Amino acid sequence: MMQTADYLKQLHMPAARRCYEQLAEKARNDAWGYEQYLQQVVKQECEARWQNRIARNLNLSKLPPSKTLENLNIKRLPAKGPT
Repeated sequence: MMQTADYLKQLHMPAARRCYEQLAEKARNDAWGYEQYLQQVVKQECEARWQNRIARNLNLSKLPPSKTLENLNIKRLPAKGPT
């Protein structure tokens, strides 16, 4: 018989798989309802996917880690031409 972790693995939800037991314990202790527990598990998965997307896009951009918006010198950008 498949366990919850197996289902989450099959659904490709690694963050949910890592946190569902800990959140279930918190839900029991804090008397959460099913919907609140499910919302927290899904929230963890969404946040992890968002962070993974950012990391993946930064890696694909091939920008050096020192390039950030904070150290962008706007004066070095080309002048805006007529549109």
